[in-house]
Amino acid sequence: VLIDVPSQKFKADGITGSLPFSLDFSGNTTFKTPDEAHFARDNYSLLLEQLSKESDTGQLLRVGNVSFGPLSLGEIRLRTSAESGVTRFVSLRSTLYEGAILGRGFVAIKNGINYRTDVLINGLSLKQFCETIPKIKGYISGRLDGVISLSSEGKGVAGITGFTELWAREGSGEKMLVSKTFLQKLSGKQLSGFFFRT
Repeated sequence: VLIDVPSQKFKADGITGSLPFSLDFSGNTTFKTPDEAHFARDNYSLLLEQLSKESDTGQLLRVGNVSFGPLSLGEIRLRTSAESGVTRFVSLRSTLYEGAILGRGFVAIKNGINYRTDVLINGLSLKQFCETIPKIKGYISGRLDGVISLSSEGKGVAGITGFTELWAREGSGEKMLVSKTFLQKLSGKQLSGFFFRT
């Protein structure tokens, strides 16, 4: 399958595999929401180890490439299972700017659409990210890690809750740097003689 929406600068190609789903409109669907406290920066190393192991549970959907404007994901591998009104995203794996995107989640219907998605970012290159956007080229370098968790319990967009925590570090030959040009644009004036230690 190929999906191409030029007006939105969106393209997804090389889509193969299966995407199962289960619907139960009775309102009796039961599902367990993971403990939000468990999916946090404090547990990042453990979560990274868990999500880095590709599961063989569920059916596999592959997407060769996804581009949305300047954003370009590498191959996406999504493992999905479905039963008793709950569609589970067992594992999500992709690459983005030399880093990894790993995740999991579920969708169910009970008094509206209920869902939860947890995503880890590991080692995303800020230098490569800035290279793809001419207006910020050369502004920042470093490796970005992060945790993102979003959920909703049948309340639509207004009911979305969750958290995002992102942090930068050195790694894979990339130092943490912020260009003077970027700082000057933030401050609106010329800067000189500043030495940033952290």
